[in-house]
Amino acid sequence: MLRAIATLCIGCVFVPDWKRSLLQVERNITEEGAYIFNVSLGKARCKIAVPADISLDELAYGILDAFDFDNDHLYEFIYKNEYGVEERIAHPYADSDHKYCTDDCPVGYLPLYKGMTFIFHFDFGDDWEFKIQVEAMPSAETNYSELTVVEKRGTPPEQYPNWEEDYEDDD
Repeated sequence: MLRAIATLCIGCVFVPDWKRSLLQVERNITEEGAYIFNVSLGKARCKIAVPADISLDELAYGILDAFDFDNDHLYEFIYKNEYGVEERIAHPYADSDHKYCTDDCPVGYLPLYKGMTFIFHFDFGDDWEFKIQVEAMPSAETNYSELTVVEKRGTPPEQYPNWEEDYEDDD
């Protein structure tokens, strides 16, 4: 009967299978090879090969460059850990009491799996949320030594769409 009830609903909060949630899960750290991420913002998409050993800071700059955004705002990555709990790893200058920040956390530290999605939240004022989906895990076929934009589709939105109009109105 317990097997039939793998997930319980308690006050509309889903609790994962108790056998897995009570055991301490050891986080596997990937240090070699490259992930393939599909990153999207609105209708624009790109596929990026990301070495497991680069920092989340480098990943942030790679995503921003691929979408023609500047990098003068704070950001964070938001994902769910092995227990389904949302975690955030923020820019070093963000007000944060988290254990890690993006400049000292390699991509391979995250508990990633094929098909997983997570968020790159950029510019806390304008709230740009890039959706990242793991297309492929590190393997011999995905051996990139640096972050590489493999494919781009669609036109990214303008980062500051009304900036020039607002500036002209002030005259």
